[in-house]
Amino acid sequence: MTEMNTERKSKLSDSFGGTVEQIIPPDVEWIDDAFYIKETRFGLFTSVLQKPLGQHLITGPTYDAVLRMTRWHPQMYSRWYYE
Repeated sequence: MTEMNTERKSKLSDSFGGTVEQIIPPDVEWIDDAFYIKETRFGLFTSVLQKPLGQHLITGPTYDAVLRMTRWHPQMYSRWYYE
């Protein structure tokens, strides 16, 4: 008899905490059709993913820093992102 592998494959959403954007403005500018950046109430900037919708990815001190870090982040281009 052969054994079946029943292990579940990891997804991008498995690595995130529970921080999800509840209200996404309709006029938001999606960067690379993948994420947008919003300013937090504390003056920081956070990237918010389109898939899974509303998931926070990177938080940083400036808009440009978050833009560069989010574009660089390996999970943005991994196989899990497109599932």
